[in-house]
Amino acid sequence: MTVEVKQLSKSYGKGLPPAVDEVSFKVLDGGITALLGPSGGGKTTLLRLIAGLETPSAGEVHLAGQRVDHLPPQKREIGFVFQNYALFMHMTVFENIAFGLRMKKWTKSAIHDRVNELMGVTGIAGLEMRYPSQLSGGQQQRVAFARALAAKPRLLLLDEPFAAVDAQIRKELRLWLRQLHDEIPVTSLFVTHDQQEALELADQVAVIQQGRLEQLGRPQEIYEHPVTAFVARFMGDANWLSAEVSQGTAVAGEWSFPAPQWPDGTRVDLLIRPEDVEIKLCSGEECDQREVGQSYCLGQVQSLTFLGQGFRVVLRLDNGMLLTALLTNEKGATLQRGHSVLVGVQKGRVFLGESPHNR
Repeated sequence: MTVEVKQLSKSYGKGLPPAVDEVSFKVLDGGITALLGPSGGGKTTLLRLIAGLETPSAGEVHLAGQRVDHLPPQKREIGFVFQNYALFMHMTVFENIAFGLRMKKWTKSAIHDRVNELMGVTGIAGLEMRYPSQLSGGQQQRVAFARALAAKPRLLLLDEPFAAVDAQIRKELRLWLRQLHDEIPVTSLFVTHDQQEALELADQVAVIQQGRLEQLGRPQEIYEHPVTAFVARFMGDANWLSAEVSQGTAVAGEWSFPAPQWPDGTRVDLLIRPEDVEIKLCSGEECDQREVGQSYCLGQVQSLTFLGQGFRVVLRLDNGMLLTALLTNEKGATLQRGHSVLVGVQKGRVFLGESPHNR
């Protein structure tokens, strides 16, 4: 189902900043869209406005081409998964999933068939007679998903659906939800402040800050081509260097990157992702001086952290700056703390005075 919000705003009183401030975007039909941003940024309020649980101060909500912001939640054909699951503790798993279907006057046999189907799809078959208190956090979350999907909603809304479970279960549930969505491709929006969660799950990401939409796009597009420093910072680890524009390039030490839109002398911020930092180990602790000042600068390994899938390396450059690199296990294993290295940068992105510097 197509979802579109137009100039949507929500204010809670005079003198208070708007929780949602003139947000407009379209959701990918049949895909998963993440509303990503810091806590208190307006993501959940935006989700509740779409669901009909909040009334907008201005703007419009359209579902399948129909304006619905005047309709109550039950008229919007939406499934909602809350952060705290909101299961009925006095009801069994079967009764929790069947609750909405009974309210819609489904027949007993249709309810039985639909609940059993969803219990199989969500991986909780055999738990129908248990109560929520007898389930793990991951199992409770699956019950919440099954209940939200029971009445075959046109749109599924999820408010930080994995926040209440530990890190390992959260990873498993993310993979499970992606697989579930591929089997039942209902248009979905989910709120998260976890950029890794957004990258893994979403087909589209809307970055929200202070009630405003900063950027909307595919995860890879937003990660590789952020339009603001806030988006760049929120979408992953980054090194920030102070640079100065000279003859159409931003210069930071031995490195320079195109910056034709600003006049000479402009102070700018240079974003460098850890995976774009290149390290060459000096032979016998002696670095090849012919490469210094061209595309490399001198540095020293200050620390190494093994991450399982690679190494995080903190480098101290000869000019005093600190730089973090992300290396494969093979490359990282060749380094030791205190090693002298040549440090290069494969690519970077320039922003105008918006970000904290690594100075």
